[in-house]
Amino acid sequence: MNDFLHFYRQPARIILLLAALAAASCSRNEPFAAPDEVLRTVPVQIALPQTRAFADGQSHHVDRILLLPFRKSAESLPDDNTNYLPAYTYAVQADPGQFPASPSALHLPAGITYKVLAIGYNKTDYDFNDRSSPVNRFDLGSAASPVTLANFHLAPKSPTLVPEFYTCLAQAYNGAAPVGSAFKPEQGYTLRCDLKRLVSGFSISIANVPAFVRSITLRAENLVKSSRALDAAATAWQAAGDGGNRVLAKAVPVAGTVTFAQYLLPTFAANKTGFTLLVEYGSTSQSYTVKAADGAVVAGNKFIFNPNEAINLTGDYSAVGLGFNLSYGVNLDDDAWDGIQ
Repeated sequence: MNDFLHFYRQPARIILLLAALAAASCSRNEPFAAPDEVLRTVPVQIALPQTRAFADGQSHHVDRILLLPFRKSAESLPDDNTNYLPAYTYAVQADPGQFPASPSALHLPAGITYKVLAIGYNKTDYDFNDRSSPVNRFDLGSAASPVTLANFHLAPKSPTLVPEFYTCLAQAYNGAAPVGSAFKPEQGYTLRCDLKRLVSGFSISIANVPAFVRSITLRAENLVKSSRALDAAATAWQAAGDGGNRVLAKAVPVAGTVTFAQYLLPTFAANKTGFTLLVEYGSTSQSYTVKAADGAVVAGNKFIFNPNEAINLTGDYSAVGLGFNLSYGVNLDDDAWDGIQ
């Protein structure tokens, strides 16, 4: 006991102990500033369109926002996205209380030019503060090195289980005047970000399915595996024979109807994909190609998916091998998302 009291009577040791306790109490969400860095607060205003989720017709599934700054690698370089590197230390993940509008802020070192990428997703799909968590459904980064704003992508861990992503490159405003996406924190600008849906929707509804059909499985080919955050361009996709999962879903008829509805990463025309239906009758099964007439999003029974667009197919089981009726929409930033009221 005397030794214990003797330790705490030493002023120098008391100071060291208090310093250690203060350091341990700091939140890991607070940005670390080097001694020569001055952090400036940059207000951010985030808006999410008043849209509905695709699969269930309810409100959108986005309730978490990541604000990820990219710092210019050298101030003398051109203002090109390839010259902006992720500044993970100063990123902010927030769970806004309500949408469509929610304020936030970044704390960034002065004297450096930044651009800010905002990503919206569901809190059950990803936690930036625990990026190695096995329950995260996607990864952030790039297939190339170095990772830059130009090649930064979103990569679901499975191309058949795609979260509802929204993205935006924040724009800086001097009062009401837009000044572009590049800024320095000391300029006193406010950032505004109008999040837009990155993913595509796909649904098939089959009516009058006979009772002897036990199940129907929807399979795809050439699914996109990762997309650039800025423009949704594919950075990786399935190739023939790579062994990746192609099964989107398996459904048992309910009251003679089977419906599939889910998100996919955009394919654009460069990576259009085809689908097949595997119909199980018991001990036997038969595969059918999903067909639709050629048009703006179909070519040779291959489908083209664009960001924030959905393809809806409907048909009767009697014509499952012949084709489906096709409907799709482009102006989807409203309360109806491709016919879902």
